[in-house]
Amino acid sequence: MTNLMQAITGVLDLGLLQGLVFAGVALSVVLSLLVLNFPDLSIEGTFPLGASIAGVAMSYGWGSTIAFFAALLAGALSGLLTAVLHTKLRMSKLLSGICTGTILYTMNLWILGGKGNVAVMDGTYLAPFERMDAALNSAFHTGTMYLHLGSILGCLILAWLLKVLIDRTLQSEFGVALRCVGQNEEGAKIRGRNADRYKLVGLAMANAAASCAGALAAQYQGYADVNMGVGILVVGLVAVVLGQEIFARIGWSLSSMTALTRSALVGLVTYEIVIAGVLRAGVPPTALRLLTGVALIIVVAFRQKREPLSFAW
Repeated sequence: MTNLMQAITGVLDLGLLQGLVFAGVALSVVLSLLVLNFPDLSIEGTFPLGASIAGVAMSYGWGSTIAFFAALLAGALSGLLTAVLHTKLRMSKLLSGICTGTILYTMNLWILGGKGNVAVMDGTYLAPFERMDAALNSAFHTGTMYLHLGSILGCLILAWLLKVLIDRTLQSEFGVALRCVGQNEEGAKIRGRNADRYKLVGLAMANAAASCAGALAAQYQGYADVNMGVGILVVGLVAVVLGQEIFARIGWSLSSMTALTRSALVGLVTYEIVIAGVLRAGVPPTALRLLTGVALIIVVAFRQKREPLSFAW
């Protein structure tokens, strides 16, 4: 019984931490798909871009704060590139994201010095949180179990700050117009709104959030890898759809943007806990992407039995 409780505690500990580290990915999908109705595939390039910039910056001793904001800026610029390709060159939404993601793959290789990955050599955002982990483990006498209570608390604060920033933006007059562009672009134009400008800002915000998640993931994992973004968009989709399903089953409202961002985070944490449990049960890590794809299919299939998804391709 003790071993079972330790296993459950370990799964919850790992799942919570990983879910909070990747919070920016779920919020990025909310901004691009739910708000702008834009299937932005460039997220798979901006996530490792944030990780690459943060990893290289910290390996040169720049410090985690500077590295984090450098990754945020680079992600925003990448989102602007996707928006420019779509609004100025009239590429389709999918093609503009694919082009940006392809460009970013080479950019990430250059940032990493031509290497596939680079180790984080300097201090990280999680370093002070890890000191809190040690202190709390000592205070609660966890024994052989090492829990990441401090890291979970620290990442929870960061995820909450990012969520509040996005919520406040979407609840402002600008945010209402941004949502209007996503739901009815022609109607927004009739009302005198410059749809292209809102797409530029919206995609910059979405990719900045994904890049922030990549920077935090590099600091958590201790390395940056050029292939870190493979399948990350599907993870965000699973989070959004699973979160909506959970809220619908419980009976919680999804009528506000605050509720939608909250449901996305709940879905992401739930997904990461399930994945942590599956890996703990002995499933090889090489099957992780397979499990992610299957999870998305299952969630969408169950969701479509009751009502259509709240976003369209």
